[in-house]
Amino acid sequence: MLVAVIILGMAGLTRAEEDKLTVTLNLTSDIAYNDGFGGKAHDWSYATFGLSTKLKIAENLSFVPGIYHQISMKDSICKHDVTHCILSMKYKF
Repeated sequence: MLVAVIILGMAGLTRAEEDKLTVTLNLTSDIAYNDGFGGKAHDWSYATFGLSTKLKIAENLSFVPGIYHQISMKDSICKHDVTHCILSMKYKF
């Protein structure tokens, strides 16, 4: 799912300038089922929810930050929930 965040109410901006201020937020989620791999229990193991965006630095270079939260559903697989951040750079050739 994509959510566009637009800064509104800026007096004197053209449509092209408003488009430059638009940021796309990528919302992600997944759920995982463990089928006994590695001797673990057969059960739903975790659900992950995330939010990321892409910030253009140059024509072919972007900074892509993201934050994700993983909820553990089965203590035999993972005993705690985990929140992690990903900071990456993308270069198009």
